[in-house]
Amino acid sequence: MQVVPGADDKPEAGYLAVSIDKATRLLGWRPVWDFHTGLAQTVAWYRARHVDSADMHAFSAAQIRAFEEAAVPC
Repeated sequence: MQVVPGADDKPEAGYLAVSIDKATRLLGWRPVWDFHTGLAQTVAWYRARHVDSADMHAFSAAQIRAFEEAAVPC
């Protein structure tokens, strides 16, 4: 499938900011992992994929399990 931009398409913003403030304020949502843990897990995934040539199905499944275990309320 080829995507062809239309004449009325808006260009992508040069700067995108992501914030959890609205979800926190309106829904009481809190992230499972803090920024540093999420970043470390992302780096670990890219390292496993591009440096270590790991079994990515198993690696990703293990990361998902770790996330789910952290999400379970104590």
